[in-house]
Amino acid sequence: MPPDSTAKPLTPFARLKALEVRARAAAALGTSATASTTLREWSGLAFRVGHQFYLTERENIREVLVPPALTSVPGAKPWLVGVVNVGGQIVPVTDLSAFAGGHPIALMRLTRLVRLNHDRNPVGLLVDEVRGFRSVRESARVPVVREDLLQAWVRGSYRIDDQLYQHLDLRALIESTAFLDAAAG
Repeated sequence: MPPDSTAKPLTPFARLKALEVRARAAAALGTSATASTTLREWSGLAFRVGHQFYLTERENIREVLVPPALTSVPGAKPWLVGVVNVGGQIVPVTDLSAFAGGHPIALMRLTRLVRLNHDRNPVGLLVDEVRGFRSVRESARVPVVREDLLQAWVRGSYRIDDQLYQHLDLRALIESTAFLDAAAG
């Protein structure tokens, strides 16, 4: 349709208003598309404890470290292997394998301390290996759930790169009474 030669040119304010309307419309479309994608895909940290592979949401992770020297905690259960000073904060360290009733994790070249992002409960988890962040698609969810020592906190399974990962809800785990009851006795 040819422009109307009798139409008055838009004032600068009217141009800005029109631009704002278009920007808001585009943002609304982008937000709904993003929300839809979020439901189908998320980012998680992949790690190994013993022979089991796990995923947890990226938001749960503050940092991944080579395990520093630990200071033991007298009177603690064997899975609470000590505390470390990380950036001026004392962080209790749990051997995730020992907590689950498995063999204690041997400190090896690939062993890592996964420091969790939790306001009330700063925790470090000792794991055998961190495999990095993975993009997790809901379409990769599989009905298989392996027998697992951490089964109470597993929220499903995903097949990624021909490997089966259990989705471990670390927030629920570290807020559980089983985890918080670290005193021996």
